[in-house]
Amino acid sequence: MKGLLIKDFSLLKNQKIFFLIILIQGVAFFGFGEQANISFAVSFITFIMCFFTVSTISYDEYNHGNAFLFSLPFSRKTYTAEKYVFGLLLGGVTWLAVCAVSSAVVYIRFPDTFSLQELFTTYPLYLAMALCMEAVLIPFQLKFGGEKGRLALILFFVGLFLAGMLLIRVLKSCGIDLDAILTSFSMHGALTFALCILAFTAILFLLSLALSIRIVEKKDF
Repeated sequence: MKGLLIKDFSLLKNQKIFFLIILIQGVAFFGFGEQANISFAVSFITFIMCFFTVSTISYDEYNHGNAFLFSLPFSRKTYTAEKYVFGLLLGGVTWLAVCAVSSAVVYIRFPDTFSLQELFTTYPLYLAMALCMEAVLIPFQLKFGGEKGRLALILFFVGLFLAGMLLIRVLKSCGIDLDAILTSFSMHGALTFALCILAFTAILFLLSLALSIRIVEKKDF
């Protein structure tokens, strides 16, 4: 797995212009934006870096590169697990760095509104959402590839949206007030809510890993 991690991190060197643009945007958000924009920058940069994990799969597939890649002495399970480890490392380290910069900037520029509660509740949600996105994208990318993967992903989210709308209608017809349930749950505290989201993310990540391993082991290259 170490060699695969080195390969993927080496791909970062080919994206210098892309990361320069992200850096310029980050400086603009942190240096000139309002506090809400600074908070948005944390989620934006974390999402972008987590999305890069999915793009490494496209690099591996380019010009049938997988045919050569899987001739090397590692298992398909190791290859799949490495993508998730790479995503955790890249997203996690980026998130920690951006959170540190964001907290320092907010403390200096907006000392009256600086809140540790946001640091320990809101910011972890950004990482959780980015990892959830990653957990959904990776299996689609491994299964369908680039173009077909994007189409399948769009259809998936449309289906998810329609299922959500249907669930809301069913709950209303049964006399269940979803807003009241969410309000009651949030009253238990933001920290509890954040911990539940992180637990959900961990479960989704593991399920996604198991699904991706199955996809790769059955795929012909």
